Amino acid sequence: MSVNETSTFGETPIHVTARHGNLRATEFLVERGALSEVADTIGRTPLMMAASRDKLKEVRYLVMNGADVRACTYDVSDGFLTGSWCEY
Repeated sequence: MSVNETSTFGETPIHVTARHGNLRATEFLVERGALSEVADTIGRTPLMMAASRDKLKEVRYLVMNGADVRACTYDVSDGFLTGSWCEY
């Protein structure tokens, strides 16, 4: 299994580890080339997954390792990170 393999919903392993607050696993995946900017089928990145669940250690780690804090979802009804930069 690749660290960037996607599920039916476009999630990669780092989406799952970030969402569940598993910092060690998130670090492990990043160290092995996991893409922190990959979006699922509705545009959610691992950073968004971590932030939506208040996983602050994972949020900090992902940001410190280049995650885009200005990324936007494709689904405007999601309501997550919709700011002026998202042009909605």
